[in-house]
Amino acid sequence: MGLDDFDRRILKCLQADASLPIESVAEQIGLSRNACWRRIKALEDQGIIKARVALVDPASVGTGLSAFIMIRTNRHEPEWIDAFNRAVQDIPEIVGVYRTSGDIDYIVR
Repeated sequence: MGLDDFDRRILKCLQADASLPIESVAEQIGLSRNACWRRIKALEDQGIIKARVALVDPASVGTGLSAFIMIRTNRHEPEWIDAFNRAVQDIPEIVGVYRTSGDIDYIVR
């Protein structure tokens, strides 16, 4: 991937506020607008920047409670894992699924 200091600083800026105009990002990291735009475009093309999202305040939309569900399974074959992945992706309330080690196989948020 070969990220340099400018790339890392761009990522830091965009992770703090992805709505920043390119001019602001460029000014903060010390690059020209065009050089900054080219780097952001390259980070997107390489899949390093996957999306620009809005963080929603959960309490403001009536979802102030987060629940974590621990799942243990004795099924670990690829077909089961694929079916599990499809199932959790179809439930909009699930915001994250994490594979763990130890007695618990998955934590669902």
